[in-house]
Amino acid sequence: GGVKADKVIFLTDVQGIILDGKLVEKISAAEAKNLLPKIGFGMEKKVLAALEALQMGVKESIIASGLSENPISTALKGEGCTVIYSG
Repeated sequence: GGVKADKVIFLTDVQGIILDGKLVEKISAAEAKNLLPKIGFGMEKKVLAALEALQMGVKESIIASGLSENPISTALKGEGCTVIYSG
């Protein structure tokens, strides 16, 4: 069966996917998949896990820093993180 959750949060030591020195705030699953060759090994594993969660029925996968103040509530608001959505 699928996962019965709207969102999943992956906390890490960086804000999310960083490309060309900038945080990618929102990206589709298809776009994220295309970025895999351009991102580092550690972030690649997080993106792969995020994509797997989307395939299992989660609507949004969030990669956020666990080092920030109130990391979960901030991530749920989509602030200072990367949100990967199905589509």
